[in-house]
Amino acid sequence: MEVEEKLTELPALLSDSFARLRDAAPFAHVVVVDYPRVFTVGGGRGADCGDLLISADEREWLNVVAIDLSVVIRSSAHDAGFGFVSMLGALSGHEICSDDPWIHDIFLNQFQRMWSFHPIGRGQLAMSETFQDNVGSVLDELDGQH
Repeated sequence: MEVEEKLTELPALLSDSFARLRDAAPFAHVVVVDYPRVFTVGGGRGADCGDLLISADEREWLNVVAIDLSVVIRSSAHDAGFGFVSMLGALSGHEICSDDPWIHDIFLNQFQRMWSFHPIGRGQLAMSETFQDNVGSVLDELDGQH
């Protein structure tokens, strides 16, 4: 199935999941996050991205998909009455193919494959800081809705 098709199906899936979550915890303040952009935009190692098996055009397309995915997640969260904090820029300047990546490259061996495209410790910290920097205003917004 094409990515675009999956993106059109995602709102219904998120709506169902969010409704079940709301039913299970009706008084909870829920804050949803999206995914960080994983490939550098210009700069860094750019077109020559070492041993990465994804072309520059594919990396650019994947960054666009990340934005599209973020829009769907944000919209679905708001439709459910949940808060939202974007992680898209949390690793800015430290994506794969940058000079100082805070996210794992692709691993091809079966023992490390699960770590592909996941943030390393510094990336996790950056994402946590992004969340902490934004969650207060999101929770204030949610308090205003109830």
